[in-house]
Amino acid sequence: MRPTGIPEIMTAVPRTAAAPAISSPFEPALNNNAVGRATLSVNQRLSNLERNAAVTAAAVAAAAVAPPVATKLRPSVDSELSTLIRDSYKDYVATEKLPGWLLNYSTLSKENIVMHEYLLETVRKHDNRVANLHENIPFLTARRRFVKAKVRSHYEHLRDVENQKSWDAGRIRAAALANRQKSRMQTKMRRRRGNFAKYKLAFEAKYGEDCGTFVDRAYMSEEDEDILDEHGNALTFLNRVPIWRTDKLQAFVHELDKPSMKLKPSANKLCVRTAKPAEDTTVSLDILATLPRWGVETSVFL
Repeated sequence: MRPTGIPEIMTAVPRTAAAPAISSPFEPALNNNAVGRATLSVNQRLSNLERNAAVTAAAVAAAAVAPPVATKLRPSVDSELSTLIRDSYKDYVATEKLPGWLLNYSTLSKENIVMHEYLLETVRKHDNRVANLHENIPFLTARRRFVKAKVRSHYEHLRDVENQKSWDAGRIRAAALANRQKSRMQTKMRRRRGNFAKYKLAFEAKYGEDCGTFVDRAYMSEEDEDILDEHGNALTFLNRVPIWRTDKLQAFVHELDKPSMKLKPSANKLCVRTAKPAEDTTVSLDILATLPRWGVETSVFL
């Protein structure tokens, strides 16, 4: 006898609906009701979903490991990667009893390609190990490009060292001087860019919104070493101020350097810089004509 006084929902016969097809960006949707086609079990579907999720997570983690893509990215930025490449190169040469890079050929030549690919693979596996990823996860494009630049930098360094063995003492001193000058200019430019980014609003309020145009390596003063100590280290410098630079621009440049001077006062006391006008300009008049007028002396065009 059918019970009375009980809501209909309590006595309704349950109906079983067909399970919806499971789809993902990696697996096509399967029709569970298709006749004559093999279907996946629930465990297999879950396994596929977990695998696809792991691949996605690996790609995201690899992207976090890879350095950001930037214009003119210096290969020397990542010192840890340089050490890894250098040590892996030495271990490979010692273990395989190989001569190492063949410096008369390029890194991608058939004579050097084995070493090149070995170093790339070593770094790739190291990245995956640090990120707790499967060792077969491939490089992302940006990371691979960056590592290739580091490998090429390692090769070029060894090639330069080998070439310098045939140089005389005068050429070695000239090369060392050029390297010191280049290093100082790069450090100074990096600090100025950092200072400008930090105090951008204040600089623009005082010198104008276009003052950032002059925060560029091309418009910096060149430096010559003046007095050296007994070890060949510079004690004083001659700061070759561009002849086209106005007093207002000179004041702006001086203020750009102030934050760095406050952070490292001892370094500035050791190296005295004397301003001296340059004899000519390294920037063409065509380029100077495009710069903000307040920073360029009009007499340079006469």
